[in-house]
Amino acid sequence: MRIITYAFYIYMISFILVLIFFVIDYRKKRTLKKRDPISVFIPCYNDGESIKPTIESLFRSYPKELMQVVVVNDKSTDDSFHQLQLLQQEFPFELLDNEVNLGKAATLNTVTELAKHENILILDADTLIETRHIEDMMARMQANEKVAAVSCPYVPHNQGFLPLMQNMEYAMLDLVQGSYNIFWAIVLRGGCLMIKKKPFEEVGKFATRVMTEDVDLAFKLTKAKYKVEQSFYRVETIVPEKAKEWFKQKLRRNSGGAHCSFKYPLIWIRNPLHVLMMVSFNLLILALLVNAVTHFDLLLIIFSQSEIWRAFWVVFNLQRWLDFFINKCSFSIIALPYVLPQIANRKDIRKIIYVVPYAIIYVPMYSFAGMCGWFKGIYHYRRLENLWKVWGRAR
Repeated sequence: MRIITYAFYIYMISFILVLIFFVIDYRKKRTLKKRDPISVFIPCYNDGESIKPTIESLFRSYPKELMQVVVVNDKSTDDSFHQLQLLQQEFPFELLDNEVNLGKAATLNTVTELAKHENILILDADTLIETRHIEDMMARMQANEKVAAVSCPYVPHNQGFLPLMQNMEYAMLDLVQGSYNIFWAIVLRGGCLMIKKKPFEEVGKFATRVMTEDVDLAFKLTKAKYKVEQSFYRVETIVPEKAKEWFKQKLRRNSGGAHCSFKYPLIWIRNPLHVLMMVSFNLLILALLVNAVTHFDLLLIIFSQSEIWRAFWVVFNLQRWLDFFINKCSFSIIALPYVLPQIANRKDIRKIIYVVPYAIIYVPMYSFAGMCGWFKGIYHYRRLENLWKVWGRAR
């Protein structure tokens, strides 16, 4: 199919450009001039199992005398508030308890009024942070006064097939979004986000009538002539382990992305590399899927033969099977760069086999969920303006 060839070449050209821009930014030398004080805000909703490791990691990562830490229980229905009361006996943070569930965006908009410092760190209650994360985000903002916000990408903390596939997905997104640091990023990750107080207030803080308030914030800051960047250090977070939760997460993210793209069209198209790569990527996946489906006529031929010997002839037609294998597995080559971050030493070389299920199973699922999310985002574009609150449990 010609469309596969064209989409492949477009994707590879955009991939090479992305890789070049990523390396350029990665090689930039940034040093932390000094450790500035920060105000840390952690919204908590039904995170009783994960909040303790998050609090512990925070106080291990930065001097407590330089931090103002505020944790907000957003009317959790589990034992989150009790766990926070116990943790408060060990760590110096202020604990607030919402009388009603406000949602993440509204909660943060309210409590950040209490910020005593210019640098605000927003941390999800299931995120594990380290010193390098805080210092890299801070160093990026110190290096360029126009950088108003920096966020860290994710790496799954939990184990299993689906988290493993998501780890490779995040590696793909890290490469793409990290390359935008040369110009301007259009995505912020709300799980670990550092932002300057003045620009945050200037753009109206988080929008409460969108599906992805962190992405919307990135667009607003860019529109206001500020710059946002992605750190290269990944924070550990809990990702969905079940297909239903995973699909819900992808639907929400892509719906929010579609909403922001229609809300800020001029900002979105100002990054043509992003448009080119995402369109060619999804076009390539769709074309490969259509081509693969056409090969299912192999089974139909087998079962439609009246003579047994003809069925065997079809089964052992090696050329046909080879064509089938190539069409099903050719995209594995494109997915290979996203598997390489999994390989830390020689023993990990066996993990290269992960490229096959990732390319053949996960990427088509991801693209399908993404397209569903975009269609939903387009359909609900107007209705989202009437959405009063959105609490996105899965990021």
